[in-house]
Amino acid sequence: MRPLRIVVWDRSASIRSLVQRILSGVEGLEVRQERPGSPGRVGGEPSADIVILGSGDPVGGRRYLSRFDGPDQPKVILLTLPGELRGDAARSSLVGSGVSILPKPATTDGWDRLGPQLIALVTDLAAACCDGGSGPSPSVVGVHTGPVAVRRPFRLVVVGASSGGPSALHALLGSLGGGLWPGVAVVQHITPGFEEELVHWLAQDLEMNVAVARDGEPLQPGTVRIAPAGVQLGVEGARTLRLDRSAPPRGGHRPSVDELFFSIGEAMLPETLAILLDGMGRDGVEGLRRIRTGGGTTVVQDPESCVVAGMPLAALEAGAVMHALAPEAIGRFLRDAGAWGEER
Repeated sequence: MRPLRIVVWDRSASIRSLVQRILSGVEGLEVRQERPGSPGRVGGEPSADIVILGSGDPVGGRRYLSRFDGPDQPKVILLTLPGELRGDAARSSLVGSGVSILPKPATTDGWDRLGPQLIALVTDLAAACCDGGSGPSPSVVGVHTGPVAVRRPFRLVVVGASSGGPSALHALLGSLGGGLWPGVAVVQHITPGFEEELVHWLAQDLEMNVAVARDGEPLQPGTVRIAPAGVQLGVEGARTLRLDRSAPPRGGHRPSVDELFFSIGEAMLPETLAILLDGMGRDGVEGLRRIRTGGGTTVVQDPESCVVAGMPLAALEAGAVMHALAPEAIGRFLRDAGAWGEER
């Protein structure tokens, strides 16, 4: 089996070298650097399975990615500084379906924390490539994939994500627009310490009230709270966030999407919207099924829009899903429910 080909494309030679060094110890990878102006194909064959792209040269980045035409499009990991995409059409155009986003660290410590996160993402993408993508789609009978009319009030929104979660979460939140929508509690599988980078990036780029969750904090409408790494996040009562640092991992994850979903009391289930985004594995599937059985509304990211579609596909196979939508459509769905985010 040939090695997985990874290209690091950035106008900064030091960043290209740093990313290559991070990945140099991973077996089965062939990592090389390419600078602006380098060719996108070698000998008529695709020159990359994964492109790690810096967003500092958006026009050049789009031009480089456009060279990979045909069915063998590489997976794309975009490294971006907080706020770098905001108000720039060229940079915003780099974010799209199948693109995974990691905030580009601004400090040496940040780069040290990025290493495990980047390696984990590349490993998941490599597994998806070896599987030939997402694999066969399960039956979606009874699952809505088009525009959805909101038919019930939501007072609580819970979200789970893994490998490609940052880009999907960015797209979902970015499509909410103005107005009042229910508070959102998020579990994103992430390397310890890196959640601060993610929160900083989302808050600055989207100009939203996004923060790391605090124990005992009420989940207010119009806010987004993300679980700290290494801590289980739950919801107590109506919308009080609880952090448990002593609880063991569930399914190997802490924070765990299932732990968040299972924490919701039965009385709140009919007013809960549960969302499972891009990611590898099965975390969140059983919790999503419980929420649907309890009268809540369940949505997964449309597998076609995923970087790694394992979690949405597993939920579809388990019959836990009511709607399968692209992240932007999920955001519009939530936005339409916003009038019910207030206390009643």
